[in-house]
Amino acid sequence: MVDSISQSGGAQIKRTADDAAARLQKAKGGPTVGQPAAPAAPAGENVEISAPVAQPMPAELKSGPPVEMELVTRIQEAIANGSYPIDLEKITESLFQSYLELNN
Repeated sequence: MVDSISQSGGAQIKRTADDAAARLQKAKGGPTVGQPAAPAAPAGENVEISAPVAQPMPAELKSGPPVEMELVTRIQEAIANGSYPIDLEKITESLFQSYLELNN
């Protein structure tokens, strides 16, 4: 897949899906150009992890994720009755910060 991107001078830049994947890996702190990436399993195939590579699950996670169900229930009730506080400025700032991080 190739996307054409026009610039102000009328010139065209072509970016492939591989370029986009490389930029995404770099943004996530993953391997960059020249560093080998872990091979992805083809769709529909199984992935196996050998015992020396796999790490045992911590005891506190064996019973499930650490979720405070009482807190979750209170938040659900507040949302349902319209009393959950929403700070639109904080949400906007967070979204904008994430946008800036992805584009740098």
